[in-house]
Amino acid sequence: MKQKKQINLYIFVIKTYNMQKMKGIKLFSILTIIFLITSCSITKKIEKSIIGKWEITLIKTVTDEVSNDTYNEMFKDLLFKKMLKGSYIEFYVDKTYELNLLDESFKDSWSVSEDGSKILGSKKERYFVIISKTKEKMVLKSFNGTDKVLIDLKKI
Repeated sequence: MKQKKQINLYIFVIKTYNMQKMKGIKLFSILTIIFLITSCSITKKIEKSIIGKWEITLIKTVTDEVSNDTYNEMFKDLLFKKMLKGSYIEFYVDKTYELNLLDESFKDSWSVSEDGSKILGSKKERYFVIISKTKEKMVLKSFNGTDKVLIDLKKI
């Protein structure tokens, strides 16, 4: 009789453990699904807000070393801002973009990183980090190989 009670207790403990284990797995699965849905919707919102034509209002090189004052002055010069006139980046719905800078045009594909902090190009070393973004303005830090450039954009 005592052995039967022990066996029943043992079976009860195993069933309870398995139920708790299944609850944990279900909870983990539900949390994973919620995370995936939320991250996808954040990415989609960012993608929608990026699509369109953005005028390039300022370009500034970013270096890790102290640069020559003459070089920095060139980028601050009003003449350079006039040269930027007509320069733009246009992000299309079909996940391509066109960069027109100083009457030179460049096309590539784009996507938004899972965390929504970067606009990725077709090549691994070509991407933009989103520094700040509103409906009307966006600041990007462009990485193209070893070149680093800060780009101020205004929605057209």
